Amino acid sequence: MSGSLSAALFDFCMIAVLTILTWFFKKYAKSMLKAAVNNLVLQAEQLITGSGLGEMKKAWVVSQLEAAGIKATGIICDMIDSFVDVMNKEKSSLIVSAENRANDDIYPHAATKKRTS
Repeated sequence: MSGSLSAALFDFCMIAVLTILTWFFKKYAKSMLKAAVNNLVLQAEQLITGSGLGEMKKAWVVSQLEAAGIKATGIICDMIDSFVDVMNKEKSSLIVSAENRANDDIYPHAATKKRTS
């Protein structure tokens, strides 16, 4: 009886550990993918210069992702489009925008100084 109880306890612990690892991987894989896509969008902007070349830049980003083994699904294409929208609206990347907002939160006096000058 104690053998089956310890086996059941071991199975339960393994299921718990695997569940936590799966959750952790999904959570951080998504943020790593976002960072990779954002960096590729930045690289495309630097490598392919000129206006009206958005489709060529997007195709380059997709080809780089696929070369890394990441299939460009609709979600990924939407992610690319949203990063480009942020760059076009704010004239900077999503990473730079986030860093600026974080700095504004940490150093609010400096943010006020920048806005008034």
